[in-house]
Amino acid sequence: MGNWLGVTETVTPFLALGSHSVEVLATTATGEAATDAVSVVIQDRTPPRLELGFLNRRGEVVTSTESGRRVTTKITVTDVYDPEPVVESTAMPVFSVHDGEKIVIRNGRLNAVKLPTTAIDLSATAHDASGNSVTGMAVLSITN
Repeated sequence: MGNWLGVTETVTPFLALGSHSVEVLATTATGEAATDAVSVVIQDRTPPRLELGFLNRRGEVVTSTESGRRVTTKITVTDVYDPEPVVESTAMPVFSVHDGEKIVIRNGRLNAVKLPTTAIDLSATAHDASGNSVTGMAVLSITN
């Protein structure tokens, strides 16, 4: 025997992921009663909620900043069933190139990287334990 949900015409329980047996007892005003049971499978088909963007020093969301200003990336992910969804993110500088221009690519992190960029594209993908995923993007425009 499981949990008693009460006496009412409509019941809205929150069931965990997986299979559940739900039994209903219906009683008429004259005392006649009948029961029925059904098996219910709860699956998580909703992707995590993903919010991303850039914050200035005051913690305000910005979509544009002057060259040389400091910004912070902000990535927030929540999921109803998974308390720790996995997030993968990248930030890519956007800059114009001309035919024949040499581009040097180095692996690793440098403390001060100067690129003639006009924007930064931030993208992130979040995955939950049920295999649902969502991808988002934010763009920070950079002015001189």
